[in-house]
Amino acid sequence: MKKLSFAMVAILVSSQVAIADTALSGTEIRKFLSGATIVFEDGEQKWQSNGKTVAIFFSSQGREVVNGTWKVEGNKLCESFPNTGRQCMNVVVLTGGDVRFIPGNGNHYTGSKIK
Repeated sequence: MKKLSFAMVAILVSSQVAIADTALSGTEIRKFLSGATIVFEDGEQKWQSNGKTVAIFFSSQGREVVNGTWKVEGNKLCESFPNTGRQCMNVVVLTGGDVRFIPGNGNHYTGSKIK
């Protein structure tokens, strides 16, 4: 029984290490997003290296394009859009390569980097 318990603990510990997500530092955020496009369930967003960003959303009412700006402050991505204002968030690369944006409001947004 002790051997079985030890084996189960070893499996759990190794699986937890294998599924570790990576929170990006400010430098890593800048490098990861500059020139990148992330595809979300309801649209996509492009981050240009000049600090501009374009978000495209699809809904039952059609396609909406929103232009904004982005910069890195400390270890957070900060974006400003005319319709939502300024918001700063953590950026986490998930196991498997998806990326999650986590603002302070309790929501999160997950997408896939395509370039």
